[in-house]
Amino acid sequence: MVTCNAVARGKAEVVFQIKVGDITEPKTSDSGTGWFVRAEICDGSTGPKKLELSDETVRDYFYSANFYAVLGVKESATLADLRIAWRMKRVETDGIAQAEKAFDILAHHELRKCYGAFRLDETAPLLFPYAGSGTIVVEGRSSGDDAAFFANRILGYKPDLTAKRVAVLLAIANSSRIA
Repeated sequence: MVTCNAVARGKAEVVFQIKVGDITEPKTSDSGTGWFVRAEICDGSTGPKKLELSDETVRDYFYSANFYAVLGVKESATLADLRIAWRMKRVETDGIAQAEKAFDILAHHELRKCYGAFRLDETAPLLFPYAGSGTIVVEGRSSGDDAAFFANRILGYKPDLTAKRVAVLLAIANSSRIA
């Protein structure tokens, strides 16, 4: 498990690599000037217990590109269209990471809806993709009492992936019974 690793960058800026758990839906900030999401820090025995990510932080890392242009599809693209475009981009050597990010956002119904709202209104709240747990590297500052860390930039995010097994019962039709 990744623990909270901090590296000082300048006077107040710190880079943290943190394992995060549950991430909240967007909430309006106390000042009313924007919104933020809050993530629980796993294994927070030392350091902050909560990570706060501003609207700009989430937007800049996850939603800043024109995903339709990245994949070369229209806004009306179906999931099948998205899969084909994503596979084509994977064959190319350039833009693989951006194509995967675009596919991950556009293929998920709720994230695609948020992205569409953002394209119409840049102040629209955006969901944090992969709202489960993962490891995040952020740059920002700690609160005065070290209870929270306020990220102003995401440097990297890797969601925890879980393998799932699904049992499927297959029925084979007997062709001699079909009349």
